[in-house]
Amino acid sequence: MFNNLKKEHVIIAFSIAFIAIVGFYFWQSTNSWVALTDNADEIESAKIIKSLEELKVEHKVSPDGTVMVKASEKANTRLKLTSEKVLVSEAVGLEIFDNLDYGMTEFSQKVHYQRALQGELSRSIKNIDGIKYARVHLSTPEKRLFKNDQRKATAAVAIAGTDISNIKLNSIKELVAASIDNLEPADVIITDTKGTVFNSKADVGSNVSGKLEQKQMHESAIENKISTILNLIIEPTQYELSVNVELNFNKIKETNNDFISPSKEIILKKSTSTGNKKTNNQNIEYGYGTKIESIEHSTGEIKRISAGIILTKSMSDAAIQKLNQVILDAIGINKERGDSLTVVVFDKLEDGLAIGTTQNTVTKDNADKVVTSSDLQVIKPSLPVKVLKEDVSKVAINEQPKINSLLEHPYLKKEYLVIALGLSLFLLLISLLFRRNQKLNNYQREKLLTDVQNWLKE
Repeated sequence: MFNNLKKEHVIIAFSIAFIAIVGFYFWQSTNSWVALTDNADEIESAKIIKSLEELKVEHKVSPDGTVMVKASEKANTRLKLTSEKVLVSEAVGLEIFDNLDYGMTEFSQKVHYQRALQGELSRSIKNIDGIKYARVHLSTPEKRLFKNDQRKATAAVAIAGTDISNIKLNSIKELVAASIDNLEPADVIITDTKGTVFNSKADVGSNVSGKLEQKQMHESAIENKISTILNLIIEPTQYELSVNVELNFNKIKETNNDFISPSKEIILKKSTSTGNKKTNNQNIEYGYGTKIESIEHSTGEIKRISAGIILTKSMSDAAIQKLNQVILDAIGINKERGDSLTVVVFDKLEDGLAIGTTQNTVTKDNADKVVTSSDLQVIKPSLPVKVLKEDVSKVAINEQPKINSLLEHPYLKKEYLVIALGLSLFLLLISLLFRRNQKLNNYQREKLLTDVQNWLKE
């Protein structure tokens, strides 16, 4: 097909085709649909759609109600809507005082201040990731002369969104309570747009999901500390770790009553009586001090920590012992509380396992050879090597998350893959073009025929 074309023409043709493919892809990517706003509610979305229709901006609405525009037009569209004050939140903030009459009554000032405060809180809550709608209602009673007559401030927050965790709910409660005088987080009620009360004056951590999140938060913090230490000496792929934290959610109130012995005797009462037989009776009553101590243990205290680490890199006994001690100090292992840390080193399955532990003991039932150095034990397993290899092969199932994270690598994005594919195709065609057989001219044919005849004569 290319025999009648010059090489230069073919190269130019393939170059134009390659540039056209890459250019079309980038043109297509810039014309993809993206969300115009992240946290717009239904009322704001309706206003945005109306303004887009007036501005004749191409748009569409996703199934979840998000307004979508072309990626190339997003920035310009947002500027236009902002100038029209369409993207401004419906809630009124402290800007309400910009154009108010100074001659308004005190009652009007209080009403406007409460509106402004509610609007500012609504905006702050909507800025939290995952919150699409927020509205705050405050009840701030007037100050009374006597403290016993003073009523507490309360607040109600209505929210809507996705991925509303107990941590976010607690954050909203603390945010609202810190903004209002005499308002406690327990007096903040949070509901959704369907009327479901997330928490009612009770600690969010008292429910099951709250307890689980608190447990996972402690475990994640400890795992991060251990990972930070291990990453300094080995690769992240050369270890696996797991942490289990037991929390105590029981409310315990402890009262201690102790006697305090004075530095010298304190006589409270002294009496002496004399009998007929010249015997004296003396009664002395001494005083002593008392100390009453009341301790209330908060819920969610750490009851026990158990951590296990598997290393796949060969390390000496001394190195394992030092690593074991560093991790013990870093995560705050308390042996009196029953905490434990187990470090297992898989060197060669045929040679055995090196185990450093703070608690485990080794007997003749599970080891043929034991070498002990403080908290370090080297164990040669009695299990067959074949069984261990089968168990290790099962760990490959856990490699799927690593594969998924590899596919999400920034260098594996679609645009890079398209460019690489187009470049590879271009280079392949060029190489095939230079390797193809070309026709010989008359001079080349005659010379080749002469060479063959000379070779046959010899």
